[in-house]
Amino acid sequence: EELKLSGPPLEVEPPPEAYPEPPPPLPLTGSEPLPIRTAAHTFDVQFHPRDPIVVTCNVEGDVELHSFDRDLGTTEPLRSLRCHTDSCRTARFLPDGGAAGGSSSSQAGATSARLATAAADRLAAVTDLETGKKLWKARMTGAGNVVLPMGGELFAVGDDDGGLRIFDTRQKKATVRWQESEDYISDLAFREDTGAICATSGEGTLAVYDVRKAGTKGLIAMSDFQEDELLSCCIMKGGKRVVCGSQSGVLAVFFWGDFGDQKDRIKGHPLSVDTMVKLDEETLLTGSSDGKVRVVGVYHHERNNSVVGIAADHGDYPLERLPPSPS
Repeated sequence: EELKLSGPPLEVEPPPEAYPEPPPPLPLTGSEPLPIRTAAHTFDVQFHPRDPIVVTCNVEGDVELHSFDRDLGTTEPLRSLRCHTDSCRTARFLPDGGAAGGSSSSQAGATSARLATAAADRLAAVTDLETGKKLWKARMTGAGNVVLPMGGELFAVGDDDGGLRIFDTRQKKATVRWQESEDYISDLAFREDTGAICATSGEGTLAVYDVRKAGTKGLIAMSDFQEDELLSCCIMKGGKRVVCGSQSGVLAVFFWGDFGDQKDRIKGHPLSVDTMVKLDEETLLTGSSDGKVRVVGVYHHERNNSVVGIAADHGDYPLERLPPSPS
Protein backbone atom coordinates (compact mmCIF):
# COMPACT_ATOMS: atom_id res chain seq x y z
CA GLU A 1 0.00 0.00 0.00
CA GLU A 2 1.41 3.40 -0.93
CA LEU A 3 0.34 6.76 0.49
CA LYS A 4 1.31 10.15 -0.86
CA LEU A 5 1.68 13.39 1.07
CA SER A 6 0.66 16.45 -0.88
CA GLY A 7 2.73 19.60 -0.87
CA PRO A 8 2.17 23.08 0.54
CA PRO A 9 -1.02 25.09 -0.09
CA LEU A 10 -1.70 25.38 -3.80
CA GLU A 11 -2.43 28.58 -5.67
CA VAL A 12 -5.33 28.91 -8.07
CA GLU A 13 -5.35 31.47 -10.86
CA PRO A 14 -7.67 34.37 -10.00
CA PRO A 15 -10.96 34.16 -11.90
CA PRO A 16 -12.34 36.83 -14.22
CA GLU A 17 -14.70 39.34 -12.63
CA ALA A 18 -17.80 37.50 -13.79
CA TYR A 19 -18.76 34.24 -15.46
CA PRO A 20 -21.93 33.72 -17.49
CA GLU A 21 -21.83 30.12 -16.26
CA PRO A 22 -19.71 28.06 -13.85
CA PRO A 23 -16.05 28.27 -14.98
CA PRO A 24 -14.24 25.22 -16.34
CA PRO A 25 -11.88 23.38 -13.99
CA LEU A 26 -8.39 24.86 -13.76
CA PRO A 27 -5.35 22.57 -13.52
CA LEU A 28 -3.38 23.16 -10.34
CA THR A 29 0.25 22.29 -9.70
CA GLY A 30 2.15 21.50 -6.53
CA SER A 31 5.33 19.86 -5.29
CA GLU A 32 5.97 16.14 -5.77
CA PRO A 33 4.25 13.98 -3.14
CA LEU A 34 6.21 11.89 -0.65
CA PRO A 35 5.42 8.17 -0.92
CA ILE A 36 4.96 6.13 2.27
CA ARG A 37 5.11 2.35 1.99
CA THR A 38 2.84 0.54 4.47
CA ALA A 39 2.91 -3.11 5.48
CA ALA A 40 -0.71 -3.82 4.49
CA HIS A 41 -3.75 -2.24 2.87
CA THR A 42 -4.44 1.08 4.61
CA PHE A 43 -7.91 2.30 5.56
CA ASP A 44 -7.14 5.62 7.23
CA VAL A 45 -4.29 8.08 7.68
CA GLN A 46 -3.77 11.05 10.01
CA PHE A 47 -1.08 13.62 10.70
CA HIS A 48 0.36 13.78 14.20
CA PRO A 49 -0.92 16.99 15.86
CA ARG A 50 2.59 18.31 16.63
CA ASP A 51 5.35 16.29 14.99
CA PRO A 52 6.22 15.40 11.36
CA ILE A 53 4.68 11.97 11.72
CA VAL A 54 1.94 10.21 9.77
CA VAL A 55 -0.18 7.51 11.42
CA THR A 56 -1.89 4.84 9.32
CA CYS A 57 -4.26 2.01 10.25
CA ASN A 58 -4.47 -1.16 8.20
CA VAL A 59 -6.32 -4.34 7.41
CA GLU A 60 -4.22 -6.35 9.88
CA GLY A 61 -5.46 -4.26 12.82
CA ASP A 62 -2.15 -2.42 13.16
CA VAL A 63 -1.37 1.27 13.53
CA GLU A 64 1.87 2.31 11.82
CA LEU A 65 3.90 5.45 12.52
CA HIS A 66 6.01 7.01 9.77
CA SER A 67 8.18 10.11 10.03
CA PHE A 68 8.66 12.44 7.08
CA ASP A 69 10.93 15.32 6.09
CA ARG A 70 9.54 17.44 3.30
CA ASP A 71 12.72 19.46 2.86
CA LEU A 72 14.78 16.32 2.30
CA GLY A 73 11.96 14.49 0.55
CA THR A 74 12.29 11.41 2.79
CA THR A 75 10.03 9.16 4.86
CA GLU A 76 10.92 6.52 7.43
CA PRO A 77 8.90 3.86 9.29
CA LEU A 78 9.09 4.31 13.07
CA ARG A 79 7.02 1.59 14.70
CA SER A 80 3.92 -0.56 14.40
CA LEU A 81 1.33 -1.14 17.14
CA ARG A 82 -1.19 -3.97 17.26
CA CYS A 83 -4.33 -2.08 18.32
CA HIS A 84 -7.01 -4.52 17.10
CA THR A 85 -7.41 -8.18 16.22
CA ASP A 86 -9.20 -7.38 12.95
CA SER A 87 -8.94 -4.62 10.35
CA CYS A 88 -8.52 -1.16 11.90
CA ARG A 89 -10.70 1.05 9.72
CA THR A 90 -10.42 4.51 11.21
CA ALA A 91 -8.26 6.57 13.56
CA ARG A 92 -8.38 10.10 14.97
CA PHE A 93 -6.22 11.97 17.48
CA LEU A 94 -7.74 13.10 20.76
CA PRO A 95 -6.62 16.16 22.75
CA ASP A 96 -3.66 15.63 25.08
CA GLY A 97 -3.85 15.43 28.84
CA GLY A 98 -7.22 13.72 29.22
CA ALA A 99 -8.48 11.20 31.74
CA ALA A 100 -7.70 8.17 29.59
CA GLY A 101 -4.10 9.18 29.06
CA GLY A 102 -3.44 11.15 32.23
CA SER A 103 -1.85 14.58 32.22
CA SER A 104 0.50 15.30 29.36
CA SER A 105 4.05 15.90 30.52
CA SER A 106 6.58 18.34 29.14
CA GLN A 107 9.02 15.41 29.31
CA ALA A 108 6.86 13.28 26.99
CA GLY A 109 8.45 11.84 23.87
CA ALA A 110 7.93 13.19 20.37
CA THR A 111 5.25 10.63 19.56
CA SER A 112 3.23 11.12 22.76
CA ALA A 113 -0.41 11.43 21.75
CA ARG A 114 -3.69 9.61 22.19
CA LEU A 115 -5.23 7.90 19.18
CA ALA A 116 -8.87 6.77 19.07
CA THR A 117 -9.50 3.84 16.73
CA ALA A 118 -12.41 1.62 15.68
CA ALA A 119 -12.23 -1.69 13.90
CA ALA A 120 -13.94 -4.72 12.46
CA ASP A 121 -13.40 -6.52 15.78
CA ARG A 122 -16.24 -4.33 17.17
CA LEU A 123 -13.96 -2.50 19.55
CA ALA A 124 -13.37 1.20 20.02
CA ALA A 125 -10.02 1.93 21.66
CA VAL A 126 -7.71 4.72 22.76
CA THR A 127 -3.95 4.06 22.57
CA ASP A 128 -0.93 6.03 23.78
CA LEU A 129 1.37 6.17 20.77
CA GLU A 130 4.53 6.68 22.83
CA THR A 131 4.14 3.69 25.13
CA GLY A 132 1.89 1.58 22.90
CA LYS A 133 -0.38 1.06 25.89
CA LYS A 134 -4.11 0.71 25.35
CA LEU A 135 -5.59 3.33 27.68
CA TRP A 136 -9.28 2.62 27.13
CA LYS A 137 -11.55 0.31 25.16
CA ALA A 138 -15.25 -0.43 24.75
CA ARG A 139 -17.25 -3.12 22.99
CA MET A 140 -19.66 -2.09 20.20
CA THR A 141 -22.54 -3.95 18.59
CA GLY A 142 -21.22 -3.41 15.05
CA ALA A 143 -17.88 -3.05 13.31
CA GLY A 144 -16.58 0.52 13.61
CA ASN A 145 -16.34 2.54 10.41
CA VAL A 146 -15.77 6.20 11.32
CA VAL A 147 -14.50 8.12 14.38
CA LEU A 148 -15.24 11.77 15.17
CA PRO A 149 -13.47 13.61 18.04
CA MET A 150 -15.81 16.05 19.77
CA GLY A 151 -13.46 17.79 22.16
CA GLY A 152 -12.21 16.81 25.59
CA GLU A 153 -12.81 13.14 26.33
CA LEU A 154 -15.73 12.71 23.93
CA PHE A 155 -15.73 11.05 20.53
CA ALA A 156 -18.37 9.47 18.31
CA VAL A 157 -18.19 6.18 16.40
CA GLY A 158 -20.41 5.15 13.49
CA ASP A 159 -20.64 1.44 12.66
CA ASP A 160 -21.47 -0.94 9.82
CA ASP A 161 -25.01 -1.55 11.10
CA GLY A 162 -26.10 2.10 11.09
CA GLY A 163 -25.43 2.59 14.79
CA LEU A 164 -23.92 5.75 16.21
CA ARG A 165 -22.39 5.95 19.70
CA ILE A 166 -20.80 8.71 21.77
CA PHE A 167 -18.05 7.58 24.11
CA ASP A 168 -16.46 9.33 27.08
CA THR A 169 -13.04 7.90 27.94
CA ARG A 170 -13.84 8.42 31.62
CA GLN A 171 -16.63 5.85 31.33
CA LYS A 172 -16.60 2.22 30.19
CA LYS A 173 -19.77 2.27 28.08
CA ALA A 174 -21.29 4.60 25.50
CA THR A 175 -22.98 7.63 27.01
CA VAL A 176 -25.39 8.11 24.10
CA ARG A 177 -26.66 5.58 21.53
CA TRP A 178 -28.67 5.88 18.32
CA GLN A 179 -29.79 3.25 15.83
CA GLU A 180 -31.78 5.17 13.22
CA SER A 181 -29.98 4.15 9.99
CA GLU A 182 -30.25 0.74 8.37
CA ASP A 183 -26.91 0.77 6.54
CA TYR A 184 -23.35 1.68 7.46
CA ILE A 185 -22.43 5.14 8.73
CA SER A 186 -20.01 6.54 6.16
CA ASP A 187 -19.01 9.90 7.64
CA LEU A 188 -19.64 12.27 10.54
CA ALA A 189 -19.43 16.05 11.05
CA PHE A 190 -19.90 17.99 14.30
CA ARG A 191 -21.43 21.45 14.65
CA GLU A 192 -20.12 22.43 18.04
CA ASP A 193 -22.19 25.59 18.54
CA THR A 194 -25.46 23.63 18.40
CA GLY A 195 -24.24 20.28 19.75
CA ALA A 196 -25.39 18.50 16.58
CA ILE A 197 -23.79 15.62 14.66
CA CYS A 198 -24.44 15.06 10.96
CA ALA A 199 -24.19 11.43 9.83
CA THR A 200 -24.25 10.17 6.25
CA SER A 201 -25.23 6.60 5.52
CA GLY A 202 -24.85 4.05 2.75
CA GLU A 203 -28.62 3.84 2.58
CA GLY A 204 -28.64 7.35 1.10
CA THR A 205 -29.74 9.48 4.05
CA LEU A 206 -28.36 12.39 6.04
CA ALA A 207 -29.28 12.24 9.74
CA VAL A 208 -28.78 15.00 12.31
CA TYR A 209 -28.57 14.20 16.03
CA ASP A 210 -28.59 16.21 19.26
CA VAL A 211 -25.63 14.88 21.27
CA ARG A 212 -27.42 15.62 24.54
CA LYS A 213 -30.27 13.19 23.90
CA ALA A 214 -30.25 9.42 23.37
CA GLY A 215 -32.56 7.26 21.27
CA THR A 216 -35.32 8.65 19.08
CA LYS A 217 -35.41 11.87 21.11
CA GLY A 218 -31.92 12.67 19.89
CA LEU A 219 -32.82 12.49 16.19
CA ILE A 220 -33.31 16.08 15.05
CA ALA A 221 -33.99 15.25 11.42
CA MET A 222 -33.41 12.64 8.74
CA SER A 223 -33.49 13.31 5.03
CA ASP A 224 -35.54 11.38 2.51
CA PHE A 225 -33.72 8.57 0.73
CA GLN A 226 -31.59 10.25 -1.92
CA GLU A 227 -31.43 7.27 -4.28
CA ASP A 228 -27.65 7.47 -4.04
CA GLU A 229 -25.17 6.37 -1.38
CA LEU A 230 -23.91 9.31 0.68
CA LEU A 231 -20.23 8.73 1.46
CA SER A 232 -18.83 11.92 3.01
CA CYS A 233 -19.98 15.22 4.51
CA CYS A 234 -18.83 18.69 5.60
CA ILE A 235 -20.61 21.55 7.35
CA MET A 236 -20.04 24.78 5.41
CA LYS A 237 -21.00 28.47 5.30
CA GLY A 238 -20.88 28.98 9.05
CA GLY A 239 -23.22 26.06 9.69
CA LYS A 240 -25.81 27.05 7.08
CA ARG A 241 -25.03 24.30 4.57
CA VAL A 242 -24.17 20.59 4.72
CA VAL A 243 -22.40 19.19 1.65
CA CYS A 244 -22.48 15.42 1.05
CA GLY A 245 -20.37 13.43 -1.38
CA SER A 246 -22.17 10.63 -3.20
CA GLN A 247 -21.52 7.40 -5.05
CA SER A 248 -22.56 9.03 -8.34
CA GLY A 249 -20.07 11.90 -7.90
CA VAL A 250 -22.66 14.62 -7.33
CA LEU A 251 -22.25 16.80 -4.24
CA ALA A 252 -25.65 17.11 -2.55
CA VAL A 253 -26.19 20.37 -0.64
CA PHE A 254 -28.64 20.54 2.27
CA PHE A 255 -29.80 23.73 4.02
CA TRP A 256 -29.49 23.69 7.79
CA GLY A 257 -32.92 23.30 9.37
CA ASP A 258 -34.44 21.90 6.17
CA PHE A 259 -32.99 18.41 5.81
CA GLY A 260 -35.86 16.68 4.03
CA ASP A 261 -34.23 16.82 0.61
CA GLN A 262 -31.14 18.29 -1.02
CA LYS A 263 -31.62 21.86 -2.18
CA ASP A 264 -28.67 22.12 -4.56
CA ARG A 265 -26.26 19.91 -6.50
CA ILE A 266 -22.64 20.48 -7.49
CA LYS A 267 -21.54 18.44 -10.50
CA GLY A 268 -18.09 17.85 -11.93
CA HIS A 269 -16.86 14.59 -10.36
CA PRO A 270 -16.99 11.66 -12.82
CA LEU A 271 -16.90 9.06 -10.02
CA SER A 272 -17.75 8.75 -6.34
CA VAL A 273 -16.67 11.38 -3.79
CA ASP A 274 -15.42 9.27 -0.90
CA THR A 275 -13.83 11.96 1.26
CA MET A 276 -13.73 15.73 1.69
CA VAL A 277 -12.11 18.32 3.91
CA LYS A 278 -13.01 21.96 4.48
CA LEU A 279 -10.37 24.56 3.59
CA ASP A 280 -12.58 27.51 4.55
CA GLU A 281 -16.30 28.21 4.72
CA GLU A 282 -16.55 28.49 0.90
CA THR A 283 -13.97 25.94 -0.26
CA LEU A 284 -13.64 22.16 -0.10
CA LEU A 285 -11.04 19.62 -1.11
CA THR A 286 -12.63 16.41 -2.36
CA GLY A 287 -11.12 12.98 -2.90
CA SER A 288 -12.68 10.82 -5.60
CA SER A 289 -12.38 7.21 -6.67
CA ASP A 290 -10.78 8.41 -9.91
CA GLY A 291 -7.68 9.26 -7.84
CA LYS A 292 -7.94 13.03 -8.10
CA VAL A 293 -8.09 15.72 -5.42
CA ARG A 294 -10.31 18.61 -6.51
CA VAL A 295 -10.91 22.12 -5.23
CA VAL A 296 -14.64 22.90 -5.00
CA GLY A 297 -16.35 26.23 -4.39
CA VAL A 298 -19.48 26.13 -2.21
CA TYR A 299 -21.56 29.29 -2.63
CA HIS A 300 -18.21 30.93 -3.24
CA HIS A 301 -18.25 34.73 -3.54
CA GLU A 302 -16.52 34.48 -6.94
CA ARG A 303 -17.09 30.96 -8.27
CA ASN A 304 -20.45 30.04 -6.75
CA ASN A 305 -20.94 26.24 -6.76
CA SER A 306 -18.32 24.69 -9.03
CA VAL A 307 -15.31 22.41 -9.33
CA VAL A 308 -12.45 24.91 -9.49
CA GLY A 309 -9.63 22.58 -10.46
CA ILE A 310 -7.56 19.48 -9.81
CA ALA A 311 -5.09 19.93 -6.95
CA ALA A 312 -3.41 16.50 -7.02
CA ASP A 313 -3.54 13.17 -8.82
CA HIS A 314 -3.11 9.86 -7.01
CA GLY A 315 -2.98 7.88 -10.23
CA ASP A 316 -5.26 4.91 -10.74
CA TYR A 317 -5.97 4.42 -7.02
CA PRO A 318 -9.14 5.74 -5.34
CA LEU A 319 -8.80 8.40 -2.66
CA GLU A 320 -10.38 7.31 0.62
CA ARG A 321 -9.06 9.93 3.10
CA LEU A 322 -7.86 13.53 2.94
CA PRO A 323 -6.46 14.39 6.37
CA PRO A 324 -5.26 18.00 6.73
CA SER A 325 -1.88 18.62 8.33
CA PRO A 326 -1.91 20.67 11.55
CA SER A 327 0.22 23.42 9.94
